[in-house]
Amino acid sequence: MQKIYQGELLQVIQSDLSKQEILERLENYHFSDIADALEQTATEKRLYIYSVLGLEKTAEIFSFYEYVEDYIKELSPEYAADLLECMHSDDAVDMLNRLFVLQVETLFLDHERISIQHVLLNGQHRVLPTY
Repeated sequence: MQKIYQGELLQVIQSDLSKQEILERLENYHFSDIADALEQTATEKRLYIYSVLGLEKTAEIFSFYEYVEDYIKELSPEYAADLLECMHSDDAVDMLNRLFVLQVETLFLDHERISIQHVLLNGQHRVLPTY
């Protein structure tokens, strides 16, 4: 994103404008630019902007987050599920895959003494400790 747009977007996002004014001003920008600006915004304000934009537009923004796991955990489970339903199927799959890989990596990091091996047997995931 160009620095000019970034500054303008941050001004709009961090302003005390009405919801309608924020919505009207943000409609002039691409979702990827809005995502970039929201990554530099405090959680409370980011959640407020999601409420202003609505579920469908927020779903578009989530498809542009580089580290979606940092932002999905800020949402309630219900809102996150609704968000997934609104996403394009390929974006939703990409996001779920990234979250699953992160969870598996976390398992490995959290269990320093016992290594966890995920094995796919007969179409089912099984967790087996290895020594």
